[in-house]
Amino acid sequence: MDTSFTREGPIRPLAATVDLSRIRGNVRFLKGLTPPDCSFMAVVKANGYGHGDVQAARAALDGGADCLGVALVEEALRLRGAGFDCPIFVLFEPPTRAANAVVENHLTCGVYTLQWAQALSEASRLKSTPATVHIKVDTGMRRVGVYPEGVGWFAGAIGQMPGLDVEGIYTHLAMSADPGNPFNERQLGIFEE
Repeated sequence: MDTSFTREGPIRPLAATVDLSRIRGNVRFLKGLTPPDCSFMAVVKANGYGHGDVQAARAALDGGADCLGVALVEEALRLRGAGFDCPIFVLFEPPTRAANAVVENHLTCGVYTLQWAQALSEASRLKSTPATVHIKVDTGMRRVGVYPEGVGWFAGAIGQMPGLDVEGIYTHLAMSADPGNPFNERQLGIFEE
């Protein structure tokens, strides 16, 4: 039996007040720590981590973010529907049936399987619109990505696929919340190699 609600509503209502000026200020501060030619991505996945994706995205862009990052195509489409025309990066490969939506909406995607790359290439060909991708390398997170020893082969394979614009390469630090953790240095070493 669900005991979290009564006839009057939630027993313990919760609310979060988000100060959008803090998001703007945090982005300004963090972007100020990077070189001027370095692009800054504000990740607003999971409804802006529960703070409102549209509101958080606007605040981050106002603070100087250059692009937005999301986990799902649906999240990117919601932002496009809200009028965002900035670059939007889908961090994880969606199902292949999303390839047309990715190309039509000019989304940038992480790519780490030939199946997804081929789906994007085909959608790109059909729409006569290039698909921008970044190769995701698994340097130790052990979730998704091309293993380091296969990156050269993978890059060569997708580089031959028509319609794909390989714009970059990235990884995900498993211990990013702990900057002093030696595993971060190990992952960065693998990535740089």
